[in-house]
Amino acid sequence: MHVDSDALNALRECKEPMKTTLRTQSYFAQIASLVAICSLSHLPASAGEQIAPLSEAGLLNGLCNVPTVSEAGSETVQFKEGKAEWNGCRGEIVKTAIGDLNGDGINDGAFVFTYNSGGSGYFTYLLVFVASEKGAKSVGERALGDRSQANSLKISHGNITLDILGHRSNDSASRPTQKRIVKFKVKDNTLVGPDNLQ
Repeated sequence: MHVDSDALNALRECKEPMKTTLRTQSYFAQIASLVAICSLSHLPASAGEQIAPLSEAGLLNGLCNVPTVSEAGSETVQFKEGKAEWNGCRGEIVKTAIGDLNGDGINDGAFVFTYNSGGSGYFTYLLVFVASEKGAKSVGERALGDRSQANSLKISHGNITLDILGHRSNDSASRPTQKRIVKFKVKDNTLVGPDNLQ
């Protein structure tokens, strides 16, 4: 059988570029695989592991365990636009503040809450929360007294500043006149600051 030498040489020349192309494609495929692996290792944590910042809307519409003067000492209540009703009681969030309290760069929060259980008393509390994987985590509270009036609540540079009117010895229950500026902070997930504010 006669083989055309020119055709054989052309076939050989054709095979060489094909081998080079296949080797090049394999090389780039390996690089692509490595890039994919590196990209996966730098993906952000899953949504379940991320910490969402707290917001004013979240505080005003959250499910929260609040202190009370009941025998149980606390009640879990659902707030809607800052108001809640439970077991004949009415509560309201009267001041809120949002800001970073533990230095992680994520907004935490605090609110002043007052409630009435049917009598003349309006019991007032400060509640403080930090953002966590499971939402708002309570780190402390302070009783502010009966019918105390919160003028303002702020979070700045990791500190909580509460401007409040309390009662002097000769004040009527409904007209507190003793102005106080009280500061708190969070250390090791615990509220630090004055304890007796009543």
